[in-house]
Amino acid sequence: MPTILDVSDLRQCANVVLSNIDKYFPEYSYYFHTLNLTGCRPLEPLKIDLWSFKTNGDIQLNPLKHNNPRIFNPNSLPSDFVNYLISNNLPFNDARLRTLLRTFHKMNSYGRLSLFNDGSALYLFRYLKAKEMYDSGLGVSDVHNYFGWKNPGLANRYIEKVIYLT
Repeated sequence: MPTILDVSDLRQCANVVLSNIDKYFPEYSYYFHTLNLTGCRPLEPLKIDLWSFKTNGDIQLNPLKHNNPRIFNPNSLPSDFVNYLISNNLPFNDARLRTLLRTFHKMNSYGRLSLFNDGSALYLFRYLKAKEMYDSGLGVSDVHNYFGWKNPGLANRYIEKVIYLT
């Protein structure tokens, strides 16, 4: 019988994955920590052409699906990731997504997640970011603006999404 995971369960699962990645696959650490800190789509940290530096030093992400650009302070991102962006050379590209997904599943000793029809378990970090922001007291419009979604209903869908452990 599936178990519904609350925000603290999702955070614990994410922390287990991040800890195991850091220990066993440190070469992938920047990728998973970027997902965790930003709530990016799984492909976005693998596509160098989506990222650019603004004149004030901030880093801009032009998200997939043509949502509004997202702006990050470089200090809010993993330093390895920022250094890869500075050198304009990511160590992995979108062809590595399946490998990263398999690595996620290997390192997730918390249990198998079911996101139902939402594609990849790597979206755990995206859902978690939205849910944690909302639970911290930010409003739906704040979550909506952070992610740059053009569709105002997406914030609610992410916040209210039920994720199961199977």
